[in-house]
Amino acid sequence: MHHKDFRKSKKGQVEYLLQNAFRIGFLIIALLAFFLMISYYINNQIDASYLQSQTLLNRILYSDTIMQQDLTTGRIYTGVIDMDKFSNPTVLDDGIDYGQYQRHVAAKLKLLNKEFNPKDQFVADVYLNKDLFVNLQTVINSGGTGKSSGTMYISQYPVTYFGFDNKYHYGTLVVEIIVPNS
Repeated sequence: MHHKDFRKSKKGQVEYLLQNAFRIGFLIIALLAFFLMISYYINNQIDASYLQSQTLLNRILYSDTIMQQDLTTGRIYTGVIDMDKFSNPTVLDDGIDYGQYQRHVAAKLKLLNKEFNPKDQFVADVYLNKDLFVNLQTVINSGGTGKSSGTMYISQYPVTYFGFDNKYHYGTLVVEIIVPNS
């Protein structure tokens, strides 16, 4: 029997149907596996809150906002805090300006002295967007999550500061940055 005649018979049609069903089934399984692997490796949601916090942190640490600056050369001494700037409660709000856009992060900078007595460690603190920081910190501390909450990132850095007694002191700068969840 010729090949064309075999397809016209009932036995040939059944065999042809089974071969194609096997091929189509294998193709569907292969495509399903392919799309599952692609969807597994593609991340559709990017969390940029850590990047936002690190950008703000670098903007604070490497600018003249709170760091000492030589007015003659314009050089900024990273790691040396100017206490005249740091003791000003609006130094961060004035120094970090986003123009017409409202602030989307909040920060608290706390300067601690290297004293053994915990009561004597606190030197000063300063806020960026204090109202938002206090509100979000309350929500975070109460265990709130979701869109109305935020994510807090805490960093510590060894610094030197020129105290009000006109001497250099060693301390720790604790930076708490809260990025609202959106």
